[in-house]
Amino acid sequence: MRARCVVLVELVWVLTRAHGFGRADVGRVILQLLHTTESDIEDSDAVWAALREFEVGEADFADHVIGRRNHDAGCERTYTFDCEAATGRHFAGVP
Repeated sequence: MRARCVVLVELVWVLTRAHGFGRADVGRVILQLLHTTESDIEDSDAVWAALREFEVGEADFADHVIGRRNHDAGCERTYTFDCEAATGRHFAGVP
């Protein structure tokens, strides 16, 4: 199974909004997908890093994926209006 990052972000949205999964449960699902040999996750190194940041941070998984991928592409900071995301290491609040 090949999965793009946006598919993982959508999966997390469905799990949390439609099925009531908490952060720990979401983390376990993403971890299981990353460990599954049948899975080919786009930019898996960034997803691994985003998962680690999600587990200890306040922002949504999507925010951590965006921040990590932007960082890996050379962006020092990703500016955001999202107060929770702004606390993440790759983010800053919009001045």
